[in-house]
Amino acid sequence: MRRRTFLLILLWIGIVSLCLPGTTLLAQPSSPTRAYLPLLVGEHPRLRLHPFPTGERYTVQEGDTLFTLARRLHRPLHLLACAIPEPRPATAPLVPGETLLIPPERSLCHVVQEGQTLRVLARAYGVTLTDIVAMPQNRHLSPPYDLEPGRRVLIPLPLGEGAEPWDFGSGHFIRPVPGVISQGYSPRHRGVDIAADRGTVVAAADTGRVAWAGWNDQGYGWLVIVDHRNGYRTYYAHLDAIWVARGERVIRGQPIGVVGTTGHSTGPHLHFEIRDYGFPVDPVGLWEER
Repeated sequence: MRRRTFLLILLWIGIVSLCLPGTTLLAQPSSPTRAYLPLLVGEHPRLRLHPFPTGERYTVQEGDTLFTLARRLHRPLHLLACAIPEPRPATAPLVPGETLLIPPERSLCHVVQEGQTLRVLARAYGVTLTDIVAMPQNRHLSPPYDLEPGRRVLIPLPLGEGAEPWDFGSGHFIRPVPGVISQGYSPRHRGVDIAADRGTVVAAADTGRVAWAGWNDQGYGWLVIVDHRNGYRTYYAHLDAIWVARGERVIRGQPIGVVGTTGHSTGPHLHFEIRDYGFPVDPVGLWEER
């Protein structure tokens, strides 16, 4: 009888303790802290954390430029453009004391063109939308992830399994630099001259391989030639700086240099040519305005 009474008392105490606010019989373990990647609509979450290296931090020193950092950190100059925080232009001077997020070696700095979306970029580079948004250099991206033309987006590149990257042009060109056409195409002028401020970033008009990147003695000055491997070649002349090397793969919209006035030139501009199986053609009839 006493045992039954004792058990009833214990049961009553338990019921009362459950009803009192802030009282628990057993201490509940706190929920573990989890790190989630931004999830886009229609994207399945990965079963592992972001697999790509995110780069390193660098504190800018007095006298640093993108050129000196490229040599010191062994990164292509065009890749370091994504180390400059948006919306500052890639040609903006570095500020001593600021911290830059240096892109990892296996990545690419893409300049957004009109009509491009994150899904288009992800499909083109063989990565997921989450992979792109997860890169800390892309912290300027936020829902609904609309892309403005001219913005820089860092693309992590997968290692792949021995497959050669796609380096054939589409045959659809973009205007390589904004500006007014100061001299059009003619039989005696085999391209177009686009007036632009010195230092304006020049973009590859289509995907391809760099066939030439260096000085030209025939008046072009610093010159880049891209072979699009579909019969077309594009020429970018009078540059002040070249950001790519011979044999390097470039994609449509990728920065390849800056406007200058080298060679036979009377002022800052880009001389741009398109050649179809070696024959010059008028670029204006082939490019898409951006």
